[in-house]
Amino acid sequence: MNREGTPTLYEKYGVAVDGVVSLFYQKVLDDEDLQPFFLGVNMERQKKHMSAFITYALGGPNNYNGKNMEVAHRKLKINNHHFHAVSMHLSDSLEQFGVEDSDRMIILSTIDQLREAIVTA
Repeated sequence: MNREGTPTLYEKYGVAVDGVVSLFYQKVLDDEDLQPFFLGVNMERQKKHMSAFITYALGGPNNYNGKNMEVAHRKLKINNHHFHAVSMHLSDSLEQFGVEDSDRMIILSTIDQLREAIVTA
């Protein structure tokens, strides 16, 4: 619980993180613009990294042990179009798992703070 006695985002949605991440990557891999970024990527490992990252972003434990965002994305030449597409797939996945609109906007805002580290083109 936070100071106001309301549940944190992790307390509200933490149990759904793995499902959200699975659905998210299904959408991403079905997207012809995004597929090329994942050729040759071990998707099980990628899902674990993303689940740990999302857990931390929601206020849960920090079990993320992957590269920092800038290093992980530096050579990929991701542009704003790609970033927006990924954000929309994440938003859709969160919505499908019943994440409230206001909470979804908080989560997406948190992810958007990483734009400079991820967008390299």
